[in-house]
Amino acid sequence: MRIFVAVKIPDEIKRDISHKITPFKDKIKGKFVKNNSMHLTLKFIGEKKPEEICRIKDILKDVSLKFSPFKMKINYAGAFPKKKPRVLWFGSTCEEFVLLAKEISKELYRKAKIPEEKREVIPHLTICRLKEPFVPEEFFKLKFEYEFEVEKFYLIQSILKPEGAQYIDLAEFSKCQ
Repeated sequence: MRIFVAVKIPDEIKRDISHKITPFKDKIKGKFVKNNSMHLTLKFIGEKKPEEICRIKDILKDVSLKFSPFKMKINYAGAFPKKKPRVLWFGSTCEEFVLLAKEISKELYRKAKIPEEKREVIPHLTICRLKEPFVPEEFFKLKFEYEFEVEKFYLIQSILKPEGAQYIDLAEFSKCQ
């Protein structure tokens, strides 16, 4: 089972993002993320056996008990890597998101030996996976600010299909559980 931990984006923000990127769909060669697939990944875990999922849920539940809701702003456009980009995204400088991602990664390693993330955590919402590295400069100059309250996070299964990934919620975590 291919799994990851993520924060979901409110539907009204997904719709607005979709509207904002529409003019680029004719200019950029790539696969744009569908509204129902938009999320902010806290930790990609990868392939795990079904019997390992219960342990991962327990660890995430423990993390959620220390978790406090926070406001998150998504307010700039970026790409990975910067030279010859392959992924376009909308990003955030939300420190609380970074701290939550690091805590999840640390606890999953400490209690289940799931490798910690070595790369810097850059909170981002994937917009498009590029087939060619050309991106119009105006994409990076887009002006927007989406703000929402992060009150919970999710363990999600990702099933890869030719038409795009299908996501299934396996568990929801919040301080209130």
